[in-house]
Amino acid sequence: MSKEIPLKGCPKLMYNGPCGGGSGNICEVTRGKCVWVEEYLRNPENPLFHNIVLDKGFKITDYIPKEREPTSSFMMKLKNGVKTLSYEYVAERNVSSEKIRDELLRLKQVYDAVNFIDSPLGAVHIDPMALAILSKNLGVEPVVQVSCKDKSRVQLEAIVLSLMLHDIQNMLAITGDWPHLIGDKSNRPVFDLDAIRLVYLVRLMSDLGLDYRKRRILNARIIHVGVASNPYFNPLELEVLRLQKKVYAGAEFVETQPVFDKEVVLDYVKRLEERNIHVPLIFSLIALPSYKYAKALEEFARVKVSIEYLDMLKSKGNEANLEFIPRLAEELLSLDSVSGIHILTLGDNNMGLELGKRIRSLL
Repeated sequence: MSKEIPLKGCPKLMYNGPCGGGSGNICEVTRGKCVWVEEYLRNPENPLFHNIVLDKGFKITDYIPKEREPTSSFMMKLKNGVKTLSYEYVAERNVSSEKIRDELLRLKQVYDAVNFIDSPLGAVHIDPMALAILSKNLGVEPVVQVSCKDKSRVQLEAIVLSLMLHDIQNMLAITGDWPHLIGDKSNRPVFDLDAIRLVYLVRLMSDLGLDYRKRRILNARIIHVGVASNPYFNPLELEVLRLQKKVYAGAEFVETQPVFDKEVVLDYVKRLEERNIHVPLIFSLIALPSYKYAKALEEFARVKVSIEYLDMLKSKGNEANLEFIPRLAEELLSLDSVSGIHILTLGDNNMGLELGKRIRSLL
């Protein structure tokens, strides 16, 4: 671990490399040049890209997380090489518990786990902890996304303690999107920690029963922590280095941003193998509602949507997803390096259920 001084000029106050939105040397926030990519292009051997960087608030800096025996059913499947199928549930402002229960019970029929999102892009959603508790009570395996964007480390620690209290054993640690991207510009982001420091904090609390100030946690429980990664990030080697740091910090599985092409997956996996990064890889597939939406995603997120998929969206609209996504899922599931598929439908849970049924038949 290191206490290097981080780069100045990053709006998200990142300590351990660029966020996933800084691809192509364009800052997600300012739309100017990303200071992290600029520094990497100038000096790729800078220790900031190779060592986990903590801040002075951490009083434990020498812990090296080790592989643990899985305790959640989701992690057990990943650990034992059973390919998983998970789903990203979107509730937004829907506070009908009856409707949410009904949807979760239907999704339970085909999915191994359900992810609950943490207000991405600054759009308000129901708190993922509330949904995870409801999910667990229904026997649906939850994965709670925890974003650093709106929370201090005190709040983040409180969330981890709450996960332990409710025996919710899976979380996805993410830095988070800049909240002004589609949300109210009066929102004030926090970014006290980045994803790597959050992963390290979770492992301190979960493994040692200590927080970042060495304060004792009574009856600590295992929380399996995953992270996000962007196979389209440019330069990709910089994203791989950041993922390597996440794994060193204690990440136990990876959930990628949406992919549209098997060749992108193969190149990404090859880069991880070259860095000797071995961790369960779950690749996300997203059902986009229209050709126009796909082109907007290309421009904003700087990903390359496959021409075949674009043509299908143009001619068939939303129905193209029922043909393209299961076929791509089958191609990816045939790869030994792929541990699972994660489905996003932007809140179209009927589409999510149908896609889940079709992909489940491939497992």
